Order: sequence, then C-alpha cells, then structure tokens
Amino acid sequence: MREKDIKKILKQEIEQHIPKHLDVSKFNLKPSEKPIEKSRFGMQRRFAFAVASFMVVFVLIFSFLLRPNQPIDPIEPYTFSGDNQVVSFSAMSTAAILSHTETQNLLTSFSVQRLNTVTTNPVIDHVLPYLELAERFLNDENGFVITESTSELAEYTYKTEFKTSDLTRSTITYVMHYNMLNEEADGDETSYDIEGILIYGNKTYDVFGSKEFEEDEEKYNFKSSIDDLNYVSTSYKKETDETKFSFEVVVNGVVVEESIIEIETSNNEKEISLEFVDGNNYGTYTFEYEEVDGKSLLAIEFESFIDGRERSGEIEVYVVFDEITQAFTYKLIVDEDDEEDEYEYEARREDDEDEDEDDEEDEEDEEDDDEEDETDDEEESEDEEIEDEEDTNNESGVRFLNV
Repeated sequence: MREKDIKKILKQEIEQHIPKHLDVSKFNLKPSEKPIEKSRFGMQRRFAFAVASFMVVFVLIFSFLLRPNQPIDPIEPYTFSGDNQVVSFSAMSTAAILSHTETQNLLTSFSVQRLNTVTTNPVIDHVLPYLELAERFLNDENGFVITESTSELAEYTYKTEFKTSDLTRSTITYVMHYNMLNEEADGDETSYDIEGILIYGNKTYDVFGSKEFEEDEEKYNFKSSIDDLNYVSTSYKKETDETKFSFEVVVNGVVVEESIIEIETSNNEKEISLEFVDGNNYGTYTFEYEEVDGKSLLAIEFESFIDGRERSGEIEVYVVFDEITQAFTYKLIVDEDDEEDEYEYEARREDDEDEDEDDEEDEEDEEDDDEEDETDDEEESEDEEIEDEEDTNNESGVRFLNV
C-alpha cells in the first residue's frame, strides 16, 4: 500500500472519533477567580524577535542594492562561422566515433576467439565513443584550423586539411579529399553533395555529405563509412536557438546507438551535452574542459538509466602515459551518487603520434626494400652484360686458350 493511501485511511479514522460540535456545559467548568496575567517576558521576547527579523531583512536588502552589477553569463548555442567548420566538425566527430567502434569490434572479436570476455562498465561504455570527440573539440578555444586547397589526388578536385589539439597538447590532423556534386544556387542559398575520402592517422574512410534547404532551414548530412554496413552518420540543422547534431551508429547493418549532441557556450567556454538511446538504455552526459593543478581534464556529469538501474554522478577524464605500453591511455575517475567510494577505470585511447611513427617506420622499411631491390637489379644487369659480352666474343670467333 502506498504512503498516500495509508495517510488517507488514518485521517478518516481520526475524523470518526472527533465530534464536530463540543458541548462545553457538560464539563462543569468553574470560572477562574484569579485574573490571568500576561507574561511580560513573552512579550519582550516576541518584540526582540521581530526587531531582529526586521534588521536581517534590512541588511539583506541593503546589501543587494549596493552590490556591484555582476550579470550572470548566459548560456548560448555555439555558432559555426561557415560551411567548412560544420563539415569539419561532422568529419571529425563521425571519424572519431567510427574509429572507436572499429577498434572495439576488433578487440571483441579477438577476445571471443581467445574465449575471453571483454570487461565492461555500464556507466563508461556509453561515454567512451565520445571522449575523443569531446577532447579534441573542447580543448581548442578557436575550434579548427582549416586549410583548403586543390587535391593532389587525380580522382578528386578539392582538399581540406583541418587541425585541432588534444589534452596532451598534441596536434591532430585530418585530411579530406573530395568532389562537390550537384551544386545548385537559389539566390544566396547553395546546395551541394560531397563525395570523397577522409584520412585520419593511418585510417582512411569513405565520406559522403550534403547541404540542402528545408523550409528555409539549412540542413547538413555527413557520413563516414568503412563499408555499406558499417558507418556513422550525422545530421545538423542550422537554427538560431540551438546547435544540435544527431548521430546514428551502424554496425553490420544494425543501428546500435542513436545520440544527440548539443553544443553551447558560456563565458566563451564550450560545453557538449550528449543524449543517447541504446535499446531500453538512455542517458545524458555533459562534457566540459577544465584545468586543475596544471592538468587538463574533461569533467563529465551524467544521469542514465541502464540495465534497469538509475545512475548519476561525475566523471573526471585524464590522459596518462603508460610506461609499460609506451602509449597514452584514458584514466577515468567515477564518482557515482549512490556509491560510497569513487573508482578508477582505464580505457584504450587512439594515439595518432604512434600511428604516425609506425607509418614513418613502414615508409623507411619500404625505402630500404626499394634500395635493396635496386641493388639486386643492378647486379643482375651487370651479370647479364657480362654474359652478353661472352656470347658476343664466342660468336665473333674469339677462342679462349685451353690449358
């Protein structure tokens, strides 16, 4: 039985035993012979309390009137300055999520082959795909550094290179080669399609994008894909009161997660709010960039309903260097509201510097192999020349001395 119903029953029982009209004459009460004197002390106490209350209210009002004007910083939607910034954010975000999804699928497959289970955490699992995105977008106050030029690849016309930085202050570079198709101009409005490739570290994804107009609203669509069955797509509508991106993650042809990212600013600082839906699970994560004791970190507040349980709390995300693996990893400190103690969690992090070093080593190995091949070719050609000379000498009638 609910508490509300219990209170209702008790109230009815009490009312049944209390008479509506009380006949005082039945009690034979005698009038008091002594006059009742009012306590001076009680009156003085009430008067003192009234004066004290008046003084407190007066001080509060006086302090409020004399305080300096300190307006509260309003929260406003983040504004992209042009199409190239919208496309750059779309490319970076879809590539970051797709890269994480691709890596997790490989790790899961590897674990299944070895009959191991992947360690998961319901609070962490849904935030991990977006850490890279938040880290690289919130850390840089000026957004992206974008350079546009002509593509050096024969099959593409345009090239856009955009750079950002992460929590380690390392520069992250994305390069997109693409063609613009179906361009249509209607006054000041221009719609188009994009088709090309996105190079990110040692990975290359196919990308497709478009800009169109729906009822005087600009709408951008973008997709980074491994193939037709594995991709991440996003859509963005340009509106005055909000900046939202809708995401869809597809693995093996199945939509595994849908999410919405809203970007806002307050006091020139960016904030990302993530809302996700995964089957019956859903939640909200809010990301902010902070510096504490000289260390850069992501501060996250979350509320979620996962596996039938409500969870809320805070997460601090650091990037730390692992001496054993010689790579950077994520260190997450989770403080759940319903838990007495906070706990730590480590997660894999894409390391572009290591990937670049691997690429350089591969290029050096290829150069060494090419040099060896050239040396072998030269030796073979010299041997062939000697054989040709011997054949020519024999054909010309020159005979070697026989001992």
